[in-house]
Amino acid sequence: MTGPTALLADPRFNSREPFDAGTFQVGRNGLLGARSPGNLSAVSDRLKSWCDAKDPSART
Repeated sequence: MTGPTALLADPRFNSREPFDAGTFQVGRNGLLGARSPGNLSAVSDRLKSWCDAKDPSART
């Protein structure tokens, strides 16, 4: 079982997930392209993914 998990500077950040937090803009995703929606749904109740609008890993 996975405990609480935080993602920071995630190059696969998807700006449309319910567990997102930070100053990101919806529609701006990680450098490597957005992770498929729901891809982390098995752990989403224990997950927060933080992204700062000025983070270089969130440029697409």
